[in-house]
Amino acid sequence: MARRFPPAIVYGGDTSVGLPIIRELGQRGVDVTVLQRRAEGVGRFSKHAMRWELIDWGYENQIAQLERLTRAVSARFILATSEDFVRFLIRARDEGRLSATPLVPSREAFDAAMDKLASATAARDAGLSPPTAWTIQSLSELDAPPPGFAFPAIVKWPEKGEIWPILEAAGLPLIKSAYAGDMAELKGLLVRYAPIGRFPMIQGFAPGAYLGINLLMAGGKAVLAQQELEVAMWPPEQGIDCVVKAVPLSAHAELRAGAERLLANLGYEGPACVEFRWDEASGRATWLEINPRFWGSQPLAYHCGRHFGWWTYSVLGLGETPPPPDARDDIVARFWIPETRRLIGILMNNPEGGYWTPAAPRPNPLREAVEYVARYVSPKTRYYIWSFEDPGPFIGDMAQAARKAARLAADKLGLNGD
Repeated sequence: MARRFPPAIVYGGDTSVGLPIIRELGQRGVDVTVLQRRAEGVGRFSKHAMRWELIDWGYENQIAQLERLTRAVSARFILATSEDFVRFLIRARDEGRLSATPLVPSREAFDAAMDKLASATAARDAGLSPPTAWTIQSLSELDAPPPGFAFPAIVKWPEKGEIWPILEAAGLPLIKSAYAGDMAELKGLLVRYAPIGRFPMIQGFAPGAYLGINLLMAGGKAVLAQQELEVAMWPPEQGIDCVVKAVPLSAHAELRAGAERLLANLGYEGPACVEFRWDEASGRATWLEINPRFWGSQPLAYHCGRHFGWWTYSVLGLGETPPPPDARDDIVARFWIPETRRLIGILMNNPEGGYWTPAAPRPNPLREAVEYVARYVSPKTRYYIWSFEDPGPFIGDMAQAARKAARLAADKLGLNGD
């Protein structure tokens, strides 16, 4: 007789991040309840989602909803897919408001990982190489850059959760990152923030592709590891990975040990992505940041056979370590709709809110078109959403895309009159 596992709730299961978690749990017989931001999200279309609801927003409402569902299905564990949901569950757990156990890190470890300045110091202490960082309190400080600072530079907020309400109140955008080739461009980026007296962090730009070292930490050790290299992002330098490839664990062993040491030093428990820029020409890896949650390219790990959702449930929830996975390291995963938009953007020379830079120029259109087509026939290609075993999310996603395209076409033709 098959073992019956305790039910679980996936909080934020409507994205490509949550979908593999739903599949990993459901394939092993876990009763999965999915909470979604929006009805169009893909998670609810999975055959492994036993039920779903839209999130009832507001702190007290969210707790009441979780408690109602916990009682209704006897849920024992909650897994979260985004930083804001992790933060919410940490608060609710620490206040003793939840009957089910959220599988999230401690508040101290999460806050340290989210703080770009504090985590950069911790990365340096762990033997990693973060870029030169510079913080200012006023625009006048730009006239005296710190020793060793050189352009080009990247501008980003050290802690997005803290600054977001301030920016929103002031009508200012939360920019993930922005590129400055010289001092004039840097001043142009920062002057908009002078009215609130808060400025993002300035970092030296590191060349190369994004390298993710993904770890599940438990008891101060990495019990599961996956490595990936970004093949394509969209929009450029400002978007999401839409094509990623697995990197064998035989590569970057010292770097992975440093990432594990960094998370252990922070007391971090749970899934996390330690992000680097890997410059193949020089062999240099520059530490960038920690993503203290399930990361955006989770489907790649799923298709490689490293099931971080299941391992998080099993190790941190049940207290049991599964057998080592029979994993592959030759898989390429594509997020098909963003990848298609990327190709169109490259062909049309339209970066869609991102930017071409001297350090990240417009890719060769012909080469990108050939590689895009070649991925369809490669036996190593897998998809973020599509699965023969579970086609519902892809069908739901395509239906939503078709409805959106129809609305846009109707607007252009003036068919959506008042």
